[in-house]
This record gives sequence, structure tokens and C-alpha cells, in this order.
Amino acid sequence: MSTQAGTLFFYNAWRAKLDANYDYSADTFKVMLVESGYTPDLNHSNTTEVSDEVTGYTQQTCLNVKFEIINALHNFDCDNVVFSPSSVITPRHFVVYKENGIVQELVCFGLLNSADQDVSVGVGGKLTINFGLFGATGAQGNATPHSHTESDIVDLDKYTQAEVDTRIQALTTLLQSDETSLDSVQEIVDYIQLNREDLEALTSQTFEHVSKNLNAYPYQVNYNGDEIGSIVYTTNIGEITKTFNYSEENLSSIVLSGDTPNSINLTKTLTFTGDNLTNVSYS
Repeated sequence: MSTQAGTLFFYNAWRAKLDANYDYSADTFKVMLVESGYTPDLNHSNTTEVSDEVTGYTQQTCLNVKFEIINALHNFDCDNVVFSPSSVITPRHFVVYKENGIVQELVCFGLLNSADQDVSVGVGGKLTINFGLFGATGAQGNATPHSHTESDIVDLDKYTQAEVDTRIQALTTLLQSDETSLDSVQEIVDYIQLNREDLEALTSQTFEHVSKNLNAYPYQVNYNGDEIGSIVYTTNIGEITKTFNYSEENLSSIVLSGDTPNSINLTKTLTFTGDNLTNVSYS
């Protein structure tokens, strides 16, 4: 089986290294599996602080490692990591660390199942971690997500930080000016209506925006055997269903349906060559 799409969380000590342009090219990175007894803490810094590692398996080495920082978001990628346990294992998280002699430095962690449940892999089975399915993160501090209202999360995610800063500066300048053509609420409303197309262009959403925002809402997970078949989210505009389709052991597509926003792609298709993710497309 393969891992579900989700988010990586970087431990604070390693994040600080990346922010300082740390050269990792000569380092060796490994992946370990842990059961539900380990509670991730972004302030953990080495493997002695990680508990409840599963037994009956072998830690795996990451090949072709790549770190990226794009718009302050951190991401990690490498070739697919495959575990073939010698006994039944039930991990919940995976943890990536840098092999460094005595002190093994923690890098990042993630859930093996997006519903925050254990996965079960028996003798003869395989567990594949495809890091290409995991999104970049800018999360800092405690690993528990910060609580926002639904409207906060939906509205803020529509804009880049640069766009938000530009709009705030424009409003600040307007409030400080002596412009007489926009000196009443009605005139400001009229101005917005005249520029509606430009403003609506700013608020256009993508598949990834919508998929990310859904995590803020109550949801119900439906299974097909051991795999997640769909997740139904109850939003403030209705129900949105995220359906997971599989080809053999790999996730082949994710489809959004129901009360989705207009004018967005509703299908994310994942193409594999063997166990390697080779292409992601939207339609």
C-alpha cells in the first residue's frame, strides 16, 4: 500500500538550518516508522526523543534527496521509500532523520494515513512512502494546527502574501490621502463594482487551495477495505466530497465533487512509472 497525500512538518532545529542555507548534499537521510504512542513535537531535535518505533521492519535510506523553500514554505522530496516488514506492523507516523554518528538529527515527520489512523502491513506486504504526494508547509511552533474560524481560513488562502500586502498598502494610502472622489462608503462600493473583474481574478481558487482549505471543516472518512475511499466535508456552503481512486497499490486520482467553487479543476491525476510518481495533472 502507499501513503495518503498529506503535509510534512519540519522540526524547528532542522528548519533553522534550511533557513540558513545549510548544505545537505553530503548528508545521509533515513526514514523510521513509529506507532501511535509517539506524540510529535516540533521542538524535538534528535531520535532519542522519538518513542514507540515499530518492530519487525528495517529503516530505509532516502535516495536523491531534495529540499526546497518556496515562498517561505519548506518541502522535502526523495525517491519512493519502500518497507517490506518481517512481521505485522501498525505504524501511524513516519519520521525522517539525518544519520550523523552519535546524534541523529530529526528533519520532518508526517502521517501515513491522512485520517490520523494506524496503517496495517503484514508479512509479504509493502508500505511505500511517496513524498511527492506531500505538500509543503510553513507551520512553526506546536505541531497542533492553530485554530481559526472557517471564514478566516477560506478567505486568507485566496491571496498570496504579496497580494495581501499590496492591498493593505493601497487602503492605507487611500485613508491617508485627500482624494475627494472616494470620500464616502457608497463611492468606495461603486469603485469596487467598477473593478469587480480585477478583484474576482485575485480570488480565483485552484484544486490545491480548495483541497487544503477543506481540512478546516468537519469530515467523515469512508473506507474501501484498508484504503480511504472518500472523505465528506461539511462546509459553510454545503458538502464537498473528496474521492480517492487507486490503480493497483498506487493512488491514481483525487476527485472533488458536490458544492465546489466554480471554475476550478476538480480532478488531480497522479501518473506512476513503477512505484515512482512521474507526473501530476489537473482537469
